[in-house]
Amino acid sequence: MSAAPAPARRLTVPATRRDSREILVTAPPFFLRDPAAPPTSDPAVAVSPPLLSFDGADFMDDFLAGAAAPERLPRLLAWRDWAEPPASMLDAVGTRLHPTSVRRAPPLAVEPETEAAGVLDADGIPHGDPAWLRKLYLPLHLRFTLVAFDLLCERQGWPRVAKSRILGSGAVVRRLVRDPAGERWEDWISVDGKRGVWLELAGGLPADPEAIPDAAWGGQDAALKARLELKAETPLPKALDSARLSLLPGTVAGAAAHTTLYGLLPVLSAAEQVQDEAPPALAADIAAAMAAETDARLTSAWSDAPGQRAAIRAALSNLLALTVTPSAPTNAQVAASRNAILSFGMIPSSTLDATLRDVVRKVIADGFAALAPSAGVIGPTSAPAAFWSNAEQSAQWASGNPTVTLSFSARLSDWRVLIRDRLRRAIDGVLIPTGAPSTDAELGVIARGVMAVALLRVRAFRLALLANLHAQMFDEADTATLAAVTPLTFKGVTYQTPAATTGALSVEIEAVYGLDTVTSPAEAVPIWSPLNRAQPANADAVHRAALALEALFSPLDEAGAAGGSAYETRLAKLIVDEVAPAITGPFSLPDDPIHRLRTFGLDLFEQPARGLLVFPGPTPEAATFDTMRQTVAASYAASVPVAVAESRGRARAHRLRYDHDNVFAVWCWARVAGHTPCEQAKLVWTGRSEPFTIAEPTDILGAKPVTIQLPDLAKLVRDIPRIAKARAKPFAGFNTPPNSGYNVGDDPKDTSRAWGVGWICSFAIPVITICAFILFSIIFSILIALPGFAWMLLLKFCIPIPVPKKS
Repeated sequence: MSAAPAPARRLTVPATRRDSREILVTAPPFFLRDPAAPPTSDPAVAVSPPLLSFDGADFMDDFLAGAAAPERLPRLLAWRDWAEPPASMLDAVGTRLHPTSVRRAPPLAVEPETEAAGVLDADGIPHGDPAWLRKLYLPLHLRFTLVAFDLLCERQGWPRVAKSRILGSGAVVRRLVRDPAGERWEDWISVDGKRGVWLELAGGLPADPEAIPDAAWGGQDAALKARLELKAETPLPKALDSARLSLLPGTVAGAAAHTTLYGLLPVLSAAEQVQDEAPPALAADIAAAMAAETDARLTSAWSDAPGQRAAIRAALSNLLALTVTPSAPTNAQVAASRNAILSFGMIPSSTLDATLRDVVRKVIADGFAALAPSAGVIGPTSAPAAFWSNAEQSAQWASGNPTVTLSFSARLSDWRVLIRDRLRRAIDGVLIPTGAPSTDAELGVIARGVMAVALLRVRAFRLALLANLHAQMFDEADTATLAAVTPLTFKGVTYQTPAATTGALSVEIEAVYGLDTVTSPAEAVPIWSPLNRAQPANADAVHRAALALEALFSPLDEAGAAGGSAYETRLAKLIVDEVAPAITGPFSLPDDPIHRLRTFGLDLFEQPARGLLVFPGPTPEAATFDTMRQTVAASYAASVPVAVAESRGRARAHRLRYDHDNVFAVWCWARVAGHTPCEQAKLVWTGRSEPFTIAEPTDILGAKPVTIQLPDLAKLVRDIPRIAKARAKPFAGFNTPPNSGYNVGDDPKDTSRAWGVGWICSFAIPVITICAFILFSIIFSILIALPGFAWMLLLKFCIPIPVPKKS
């Protein structure tokens, strides 16, 4: 009897699909870590993916060589590869507007630098507060940055993910939002790749870069389509802009045992940002919108500005003490001197006070006169007490009262005590530590005059300091050039105007100081190093005291740029109508106030004079900023044509996708296929890279040398008759349409437009090159003669090439 057949086995299919239990993770590339250790266990690689920068067009070869032998990866340079946070990430007083988590990562390798203590942080990066951030250069600097990471399975031994399972990968660059409370990032949204918008997606980074959920638009679909100029029926993009990554070839030493993805980080794009919002159609609406936008911008820019009052007061106090603050007489000395003058001829108290006001004004005018520039003369750099003693011209003091006039000579020492007391009280009235400033209007007039004299004294000290530095650098003090004076005629009045102003001199001094600190490499160390900055006495201290004020006022001024052209217009109006006359009038300085002050070397349009005497002043209050903000914003509503013109100008301004005024970071992703066709693919993201800024195209720290070959004149002349024989056509044609010509006279001012038929004129390209270089040389020679541009000489290097002598 045969056995009964076994029951048929049935295949059971679960009703609910279960995902694989494998866990995929990312890690720094294998050549930067211990492959057997957990991915996050190496403190030397604080972020993944790391940013790997290379010089030159052979960057791919250098990267592959570095992957095979990590010690060959290039070292970063402290001063080249990091930079101060961009201005957009700082408020008006220099406080960071990003969270503390946005900071540089410990560098993998840094070229050692020899610097003074405190200049570099412990990781070899320049010290700064806020701390410096990583800086990436553009392809035009021949510097390229790559990202790389490994895909691993989270299990014992951290095995790699099979390369065959990689379905796609990419790198997404995001932009930081200004918010000190926490990290917020914007993504680039574009339909055609040419124009787009940075937008903070609702929910943050999408789980899948190729499937942006509809909820990510936050209900702003219509507004976003309007900004991108899309039709209502056109769908918004479904994928983030992602740079493609590749698998590291197995031919690289060690790469076969790892799944390493790498790619070039895009820091250059021709794509442009669209307008933030469409401008109104009506001119009145445009003006109102400009006023509201300006008000909001200035409110944000100056939100913490009044907090700088204490810092400004301290810096100003230091500057005044070094330049003009006299020693303060005691109350007993003041009382004794006052009684002595009053008792001399029974002078009434009211007469003494009125006369003292006039005398103090005259003393300040004497201070101006003592500082009046003279060709080839540096100016006085004595201590404050000696300066005032030498400046005073007591013989010129006059009064309608003969007894008072007689007391000027008989009681001169007592008058000087009262004068010093009055000057000191005026200074204390400006720098009063608590409470409201003095309500004595005359003290305000004196204080303004004293601060103007102090700025002129800064000019004299800086000139003397530069002359000392030039003598050490070039064996020639060059006093004649530094203290040059040029006549300028305005409205029939000739003003002897110096080339060097107070603010213009600081740029060259700081450039020289910076160059003097270079200690490596050896071939870059200046031949004059180190410079002696001790002469003349106190000159360096005065320069640094003025520089401290410039550093405090400049950010406030730069933040004012958020007010557009109206801010500059308002400042100019203040200078012309109020500030300049308020300085020259009380001290009997004749003629046009702006030009008269310029004859002393005081330019109210430059720092620190602009901040100290114009806006926001020596002790800025919140009300000062509120008044300026309201005035600037209201000017757009009051002048519709100006508002419309500036609105259109802003709309036409090209804003590239990547700029130097923001902070970026990169996230990388990979799509990994399942083990079977039924298993869903997984999407794996890396963490955030080190945040970075992008260098400007004109950044000289990353620029490469370029040689422009000028024509050989002797050979060029010999080749002229050979042009026809060689059948050469080395010409560039200039096509002038009808009625678009011009006449060139003997004097440049005689150049004018000419009407007539159109014409074509051809010039040999070498001729254009020669003319361009000669014109450049002329302009360069003019600029370097001006103290404000003399620093350009530090960027000029001429190497003589020996040539054989001709018989």
